[in-house]
Amino acid sequence: MNAPEGSKIPHVILILYGIQGSGKTLLFKLIRSVIDPSSIEVLSMPRDEREGVQQLDHHWCAFYDNVTSLPSWISDRLCRAATGGGFSKRELYTDDEDIIYNFRRCVGLNSINIAAQRGDLLDRGLLFGLLDIPKDKRKDEKLLLAEFEGKKAEILGGLLDALVQAIKLYPTVNLKELFRMADFTKWGCAIAKALGKTEREFIDAYETKVRAQIEEAAHSSSVATVLLDYMDRREDWEGTPSNLYKDLLECARHLGISTRQKAWPKAPHILVRQLNELIPSLKALGLEVVTGVKSGSARKIIMRNTVPSVPSIPSGISERQKDDGRDAKDASVITSSRFRLDDVISCKQMEKSSVGKCDCCGKKPSILTHAVRTFSDFYQVCEDCAGTVKAHLKKRMEDL
Repeated sequence: MNAPEGSKIPHVILILYGIQGSGKTLLFKLIRSVIDPSSIEVLSMPRDEREGVQQLDHHWCAFYDNVTSLPSWISDRLCRAATGGGFSKRELYTDDEDIIYNFRRCVGLNSINIAAQRGDLLDRGLLFGLLDIPKDKRKDEKLLLAEFEGKKAEILGGLLDALVQAIKLYPTVNLKELFRMADFTKWGCAIAKALGKTEREFIDAYETKVRAQIEEAAHSSSVATVLLDYMDRREDWEGTPSNLYKDLLECARHLGISTRQKAWPKAPHILVRQLNELIPSLKALGLEVVTGVKSGSARKIIMRNTVPSVPSIPSGISERQKDDGRDAKDASVITSSRFRLDDVISCKQMEKSSVGKCDCCGKKPSILTHAVRTFSDFYQVCEDCAGTVKAHLKKRMEDL
């Protein structure tokens, strides 16, 4: 009998993070006890490639506990395990006989900080931040597991019921656009419909996660952090890798970022390699980068800020206007704007402009005073709407 189609799809990597006492390890144990029971509930990250392949071969749910860092070769192996790929190792007591493995697995990582840093691994992941469990909500683990055992059959039955409905609904899912994990996206929509939700609700929730992961991939890189700051007030840049390398060194010193750290490229050609890995993340954040452009005997890098640069605050603007964070309008006005308030990254004073309408309220005031940067675009708003955006950003920072 052939395996159901849903079992053949690439799987997202579940990435949990949170402080000690947030229940990361226990959550993995509970999930695994329902869908892939094993006496080995969570795994330790192996240091040997062959041992890692053997682990993945023996465990359908490979949940790794307390992962502090991931070398590049482990990230690559986990990516292949989640989306499907072949592995081989030499058979014992032979000279050249290989054992071939080919599988897709449900992979999970947990750590205090986000262990996944590389963009390709984050592209395949789902980030979930767990909060500390309050003292009055904690339970004795033995009691908690006993309660869980009493409900486990019901939980498994509910999962299977939802899966049966999702299999029926899957052929009706017809999306115009898909994320990188295309098969997972379609199955996610089908499962959402099976649970009484809509495709749009799932897409919106998944898009929020994807955006957060794109930002994490970019800002986990010191090169990306420096580059985004360097391009913040530029529309475009063109030059050789050596020129860019020199400029970024100076910008890093200005930001107080050490260039002696291991992750910082030690030569222009290594910088180019890192940029090639960061291109998808940078593009999603509004910076297009093209490397290897031929120019005579040299090769150039071309960068274009698709989010228009925000000029410095003019000297004629008062300190009161710079720091004005008043909530001039009710936040409900944002619901009709071209951007979502929770997607806003910054709101900065700009050179006053009389071109166009406010991207928030839709009115055409005498001047547009602020530039709003989101995850994927750039907007100009009037002073009143800027007050609402600033107030929301301030509250969000306080909540963090």
